[in-house]
Amino acid sequence: MTKLQKILTGCLVLVITIAFTMSYFSRPHEPNVEIVNALQELPDPSRNYPLDTGLSERISRSHGLALVLVISEFTQRNALALDSLRSWARQNYLRDAGFLHNDLPEPVNKHTTIVESLCYSLFAAPSAALREAALNFVRDQVAEFHNTPAFEKFRSDFFDSFGLEMESALLLARYQSDKAKASVDVLLTAGFWIIVFVVGSILALRSKPGVRTTRLQRILAYFYVIMAIYYLCSAWSQNQMVFLISAWVLGWIGIYIRRPVTIELGEDKGLSFKVLTPSRSVIALGYWATFSLIAIQILTWIKTGSLMNPDPVSLLISCFTGNFLYDPTSAKRAISQAVGVAWILVSLWVFREVTVRAPAAEVEQELASLNQVTPKEEALP
Repeated sequence: MTKLQKILTGCLVLVITIAFTMSYFSRPHEPNVEIVNALQELPDPSRNYPLDTGLSERISRSHGLALVLVISEFTQRNALALDSLRSWARQNYLRDAGFLHNDLPEPVNKHTTIVESLCYSLFAAPSAALREAALNFVRDQVAEFHNTPAFEKFRSDFFDSFGLEMESALLLARYQSDKAKASVDVLLTAGFWIIVFVVGSILALRSKPGVRTTRLQRILAYFYVIMAIYYLCSAWSQNQMVFLISAWVLGWIGIYIRRPVTIELGEDKGLSFKVLTPSRSVIALGYWATFSLIAIQILTWIKTGSLMNPDPVSLLISCFTGNFLYDPTSAKRAISQAVGVAWILVSLWVFREVTVRAPAAEVEQELASLNQVTPKEEALP
């Protein structure tokens, strides 16, 4: 066996051993972290409040919410937040009148293949640990938000509208908890891409240009490959075909950027593959197209999100503010403006690369190739 074969064999044995150990000794489960409880929502937790005064029937039969709010700086935002909360509660009450008191069962995943069981044994426990850490972080942020004047005013308006009772307090706690749990995946995804960006930047600065590929070309290719791997994992976990198709397309794009080839028909009518060397202008246009697609995705999230159906940007902002009651319109507006400015700067950089630096680089390359041509020696008479 060669040295490389020994290393690969050792890694395979180590992975299988770890998977067997994890499957034998550990039993991963979804983290049970209570983000918000009903006592946190009550003005005075030591008092005795009515348990149930027919809140579910009142909300289920309502088609609107009559609000009598004391005018303050939070009045308009509270009205929108209370209406969104009422709509959310009405949908859940119509589906299950006792949803506030019913614990959701832990989802049962059937692992039908050997590869799926192997991946579950390797990644289920670390995934559960990361989710628990993220839930604890979000819980702390929500607790901090509960001490702000904005929440105090919202709580006052909420109990004035829904009644001061344990059922309404439980409703408010469940509303925030469900949104907070939905934001955990967004938070972990953002952390993953931050790590990818930092590690990729360090490796890019330490790498040297290759013979056929430049540093920028390799960075762009690896970005598409990592995106393909991410979508492949998402397709596996969520069982959605759109992720699988995206992974397939992005994977081939990354491979082509790393090793661009063209197919030619030879004189013997056979197919031949020729490796291409893309110019600086082509690579710059690739970066511009990639950044434009990412910017379009972010702007689409921001434009289509709402309090009832929050977008990933809103959920990520709420993770750090602990505020899952209001729509972070100011922060999203600032992000939209930042994306627009960044797109203009990237476009200017690409324009400079295409019109100024790329032609100059091509001229230098042609001059270098001419200098390498040695004239033939004259024959002596």
